[in-house]
Amino acid sequence: MSDNSICKRRAEKVSIGYVQMYCDHFILTGHTQFYEKTSIIGHDKITAKCPRSTKITFIGRMYRESDPLYTARIISSIGRHMNCCVTFRGIVFHNCEISDFKFEDKGEDFIYMTLTLMTTDTITAAPGGTS
Repeated sequence: MSDNSICKRRAEKVSIGYVQMYCDHFILTGHTQFYEKTSIIGHDKITAKCPRSTKITFIGRMYRESDPLYTARIISSIGRHMNCCVTFRGIVFHNCEISDFKFEDKGEDFIYMTLTLMTTDTITAAPGGTS
C-alpha cells in the first residue's frame, strides 16, 4: 500500500471558549424550513422559506484535569454566560452557543468529549484561509 496522506489524518486542536480539545470527528448540519400551499389548479407552490441554525458537532478528546468536574464547569459556564467564536480547519463559526455536551472519563489520561454548538451566523473562512 502506498504512503498516502489521507490515511494519516491526526486529531486537530480546536478552542471553544476556554476549552481546548482535539477533534477526531466533525459534523456540520443545517436545514431550511419550507412553507408551501396548493394553488387553485392543484399544484404545490413554495410560499416562503426560513433558514434554520447551523449545528456544529465536535467529537474528540481533551486532557483530563486533576478535578474531574473542571471541564464540565467550564462548559456549563460558557453555555450560560457567553457566545463564542470557533475556528476549525480554516472555517470560522461566529456567535456559537452550546447546545449540548457529553463527557466520558474512562480512566485514561484524557476525557472523551462530544460538544454541539449552534449558530445562525454565516460561516466564513479564517483570514489567510481558503474561501
